[in-house]
Amino acid sequence: MSKFDNIKIPDNLDEVTRKAINRGKTYKKRRKYKKAIAASAAIVCIGSVGLMNTSFADYIPVLNKIAEYFNNNINSQYESDKEDFEKIGTDLNLTIKDKGIELTIDSVSINENYITVFHTVKSDKSIEEIISEKEDAYTANPILDIYIDGKNITPPGLVEHEAKYISNNELKGMRKIDVSNVNIENNREIEIRTNEIFHVEGNWSVSLKVDKSKSTEETYVYNIDKDFTINKEYNNKGKKINAKHEINIDKVTISPLASKIFIRETSSNYTVRLCYFSIS
Repeated sequence: MSKFDNIKIPDNLDEVTRKAINRGKTYKKRRKYKKAIAASAAIVCIGSVGLMNTSFADYIPVLNKIAEYFNNNINSQYESDKEDFEKIGTDLNLTIKDKGIELTIDSVSINENYITVFHTVKSDKSIEEIISEKEDAYTANPILDIYIDGKNITPPGLVEHEAKYISNNELKGMRKIDVSNVNIENNREIEIRTNEIFHVEGNWSVSLKVDKSKSTEETYVYNIDKDFTINKEYNNKGKKINAKHEINIDKVTISPLASKIFIRETSSNYTVRLCYFSIS
């Protein structure tokens, strides 16, 4: 069941908003249906979004980097999204080495909501020699930030990621970075940067341009900007509290890998906050 199906639509919600949310339900069901057909027919569809290196890192096309990642990490929690990663991503080989540690950007997938980076880390020494107490791959996975015009656009807080050790000196991982609040233009230059790998400080930075044309073909953005009110009674330690929630649905984005509803809420009993709901 899609998480869209769990959305309760208030009766007083504008018809435009209602249609946008229902479009999301239909879109998600259609994607699942297509995946089922592809699996039964043993069809593998691989597309690409072009990325061009614009700095010192070499651009060497390598086929099936995303497939290679999932072959090495058969228990990946993102296995069900493999087809979409391949469809909107580009397999590549962008490498930078510092302090005896090599970082390779294997593939990048981008849409309106996320930039997903697949990467490989190799060290001249064994990882156990570098890290005094060997960490699990998830903890050792390097933090990769995205920069545009020198500004870090990676949101604060938890970033979705996973990793796996391939050998005693190699790790393969991925990071899924939320960029839904950033307007990234087509063919815009971005920089992927980290200053620490395996607790070793250094400078690993790769610059490239992104072509979003493939992902935009299956991306729908609905600018809603509609308001409604919810009156709610709460019980706080035996005391009834009446709260008035002013809700604004800003927009709905529906795209491969993830869809989002952007909601602003002002409550008479709580501080103003901006809420994001990810629907996959």
